[in-house]
Amino acid sequence: MAQHLLDPRELTLEGSVNFRDLGGLLSSNGQRVRTGYVYRSDALHGLTAADMERLATLRIALLVDLRAVTEIERSGPSPLVADGSRVLHAPIMPQEGAPRELDPETRMEILYGSMLADGRDSFGEIFAAVADQANLPAVIHCAAGKDRTGVTVALLLRLLGVPDDAIVRDYAVTDRNMARLLDRLRQSATISTDVTYPAHFYRAAPETMEAFLASLDHTWGSADAYLTGAGVTPNHIETLRHRLLEPAAYRSRDEATISLCGRPPVAKDTWQARIEGCPPVRDLPGIQPYGWT
Repeated sequence: MAQHLLDPRELTLEGSVNFRDLGGLLSSNGQRVRTGYVYRSDALHGLTAADMERLATLRIALLVDLRAVTEIERSGPSPLVADGSRVLHAPIMPQEGAPRELDPETRMEILYGSMLADGRDSFGEIFAAVADQANLPAVIHCAAGKDRTGVTVALLLRLLGVPDDAIVRDYAVTDRNMARLLDRLRQSATISTDVTYPAHFYRAAPETMEAFLASLDHTWGSADAYLTGAGVTPNHIETLRHRLLEPAAYRSRDEATISLCGRPPVAKDTWQARIEGCPPVRDLPGIQPYGWT
């Protein structure tokens, strides 16, 4: 049997098969998403003692649970709750799973678009909560960590300026995990599997996320515009970018300014003087040594 190759951001757990860090993704302006601040996952109620020992090092403050009430009632809470993690229950669909009457030919991006229409209040709560330092690190999850989590994470990454191709690649990592996810769902007594959908509903295909992002722009203008309409304030958006993005260590030769140590950009001819008082490069996580690209 072929070995499952992990994305470097994935964490191997016994009770979860789709857990990974959003950290390390690069924004369009060269800033990286901070490691250890926001994770995405499938359901977390089945975590084992070994999982809990491993997750203890992450110090998860908030679980953003996108599932329906019926799903949570069947599964019970995650052991992380007893360990001190808070829970924000923020369903972004009016019912559990895809509608039973859904046309087999319905494209997944249409289902994703309906989440934006139905879940505006929840998205407002989610992004306001994640902007609060007390709620970090946070885990965003649903049942499989594919659809509801995929939409929520795509909005967050768009807000942080991560390019669409990187958002699509992150979404598609789940596709490699779907066989194991489906095995776990079939064996679970707490997750409803009485609805059979077409095969494409069980894929995390790149073209699905590509189409969703195009639809987001066409319908709402941008992630910023959508979230602002959902009640996320400009201060929340600026705070999210400040907290979840590393400062840029340097910019290209063609740019007129350079930003050091998270300070405001300064003119190129003065940047050397501004290094004084900065921490050594080795102390700036994820940042390469100073220089010009």
